[in-house]
Amino acid sequence: MATLFRNEKNAERGGIAGSQEAGIGLKTATAFISVQILFLIVNGLQIDFQLKLAAFAVIIATTAGMAYFALTRNQASGWLHETWELSKSLLPVLFIGVFIAGVVQALLPTELVSPLLGGNSLTSNLFAAVSGAFMYFATLTEVPIIQALMAKGMGAGPALSLLLAGPALSLPSMLVIDKILGHKKTVAYISLVIIFSTLAGMIYGMVAA
Repeated sequence: MATLFRNEKNAERGGIAGSQEAGIGLKTATAFISVQILFLIVNGLQIDFQLKLAAFAVIIATTAGMAYFALTRNQASGWLHETWELSKSLLPVLFIGVFIAGVVQALLPTELVSPLLGGNSLTSNLFAAVSGAFMYFATLTEVPIIQALMAKGMGAGPALSLLLAGPALSLPSMLVIDKILGHKKTVAYISLVIIFSTLAGMIYGMVAA
């Protein structure tokens, strides 16, 4: 992506992205962002529900404390405003994408698995990469889904292609990425993921044969 768009200049943005200019140190900005990323990590863990809720409470309290003590009032207000505006614009698109991806995945006939995903041809690997790119995989569900497909005749190469493209992309994520990066960069990113997933699957299929 950096090579394809090396001639483009990144637009300057305010908020946390301009934290150093706004008077926030690099360590403070890194810690503030890291705590929020930790929320996503904990959400993906397969742990006791009560323990997860407790972890969420600690993370939320820590984030609020850092916003209150480490940021100025204008900085905290700007962060909340940007968070709300981003959520308001992306959530409706995200829900629509999840619904469409779920319908497509549920309607895929199982008897098509072996003819389309068997062997280690370019077609089967490409089909697996494209299918994985448009499917929605919940966290940690990729492996059992692929195991089920392999039991129905899916090849080792296409399995890897699907395993690489699936978590990297989904129809909901495409819609969100398009909102942020624009059509041109979104198409480039999706194409690169599909191409490299296909190539990796073919190489693995030859090695595993």
